[in-house]
Amino acid sequence: MKKVKTKFIDDRFLEWSLKHHLKFYSSDFFPKSFEFHSISENWIEVKEYIRKINIFDYAPKSPDIMLALKPNYNYRIVHNLEPIDSLIYTALVYEICKNIEKHRVSIRRKIACSYRIKPTSDGSFFRKDDNGWGDFSKKTEDFCKKYSKGYILVADIADFYNQIYIHRVRNMISEAGEGSLEEEAVVLENFLLNLNKSTSKGIPVGPAASTILSEAIMSDIDKKILQYTCNFVRYSDDIRIFSKKKEDLEYILHEISCYIYKSHRLIFSGEKTKICDVEIFKEKYFKNEEKQEDNNILNITEKKAMDEIENKIDLINQYDTGIDPYDMEEDPENLDFGKIYKKMSKNDQFNILSNAYTKIIKENINSKVSDYKVLKYVIRKCTHYRIKKPRKFILENFKLFLPILREVILYINKTVDNDFISKNIKLINFLFKSKYFKDYPYVNMWMSYLFQNKNFKHIHLKTESINTLYDKAFFAKLKSDDIFIKDHKSNIDVYERRGRYALIYCSSLLSKDERNHWLKSIMKGDDILDKSIVKYVKSIN
Repeated sequence: MKKVKTKFIDDRFLEWSLKHHLKFYSSDFFPKSFEFHSISENWIEVKEYIRKINIFDYAPKSPDIMLALKPNYNYRIVHNLEPIDSLIYTALVYEICKNIEKHRVSIRRKIACSYRIKPTSDGSFFRKDDNGWGDFSKKTEDFCKKYSKGYILVADIADFYNQIYIHRVRNMISEAGEGSLEEEAVVLENFLLNLNKSTSKGIPVGPAASTILSEAIMSDIDKKILQYTCNFVRYSDDIRIFSKKKEDLEYILHEISCYIYKSHRLIFSGEKTKICDVEIFKEKYFKNEEKQEDNNILNITEKKAMDEIENKIDLINQYDTGIDPYDMEEDPENLDFGKIYKKMSKNDQFNILSNAYTKIIKENINSKVSDYKVLKYVIRKCTHYRIKKPRKFILENFKLFLPILREVILYINKTVDNDFISKNIKLINFLFKSKYFKDYPYVNMWMSYLFQNKNFKHIHLKTESINTLYDKAFFAKLKSDDIFIKDHKSNIDVYERRGRYALIYCSSLLSKDERNHWLKSIMKGDDILDKSIVKYVKSIN
């Protein structure tokens, strides 16, 4: 009789996974999920539920899948795992992530610059305050000086995450563990195959755990390139190799192309892979956003004044709930947010920041080719400092910002106020009625998330234009539309899971007696997340 394999997830890995999801996004391409706060409310029961799962036999549910626009106006497929599956996936990868980091080219060599793995107790996979982009840019700049009369091979893997061969993920984990991670490698392979419904290619695009697995694959490619040259640098799947002779790079490209296909079933992008003069690369392609920020801002900003601004930002950030805009019970105005911002905005250095970032955004958009890496970087800075000046310009040129829609929506959500809405109501209504909102699910999702911000409460927006029941339920909560919840609650069993979760959460609109009676009936079911959300709703009411 064949012995049944069993593996159960250790408490330590599950505890860390929950911290990760409470602090960060479950996917880089989807809004933050309130479900993890519900899970936290019922954590003892949820953890026990997961601990009883034999991961060898576990079949995760189908993830949410959407198409997100890329800078070249093509599309990438992005994923958001069901919350329990996301907890399990993250815990499994956390268990092996340190072995993967040890197996990579040493960080001291500054070759593999992206996503150096150093898990922290608060739930972060990666080194704090250093995503490696600065090293990547600096090393590129150094090579450009060294090979100023030479050549560069720029290579990018086509549709990288979606083309990763799952069996090779298993092999790379086994190699990283030097024989000690065979069981963990098989479990992750089974999880990914079951997630893909037995398709052998592709890992989820969006979760931080997938970034770890992608770096395991790239570490093997790094070591192959090192057999030919050490004059290269990489960030994610963006590879830059330098040489004095063009024919040397042509040979390396041939050999590496052959290797990544035979070993990993990957191919380089024909559009993004090229060999050119270093001088041409510097003029047309190479932009260092951190250096650009230095030239425009930091050279004219005193460190002491910057510290003063940062201290005020820290005060503001203390009041961020982490699941905004869904958590609307606490009004930042009551916590002196307005006073803090008003005082901060009078600071000369703050105005220098505001003018410089706005200038960078406008110049980039008005140029023939927008550098979306620069734009993403600067908009994140505007979000951090709550810089309001570029808001109208961004909304007026909304189409041009679609490739970085996530960053734009998070920025507007952090800086929007009633005054801005009242002055730009025609523009906001135009965006709400635009074909992008109506016809593109990914845009609809993010804009619906934005319109759930409490500052939009008093403007007229139709629920029918919102695609998903999930976002419709939260929009109804914003509008105190208890009729919407009443109309849908009786059919809760037929709705897709995320719509059901949102309806349960938004039941706070119902009268106490009606709400308690309905939630009591839901507690009789066997869905662990339904029960967790019920407990969460009761705790906040």
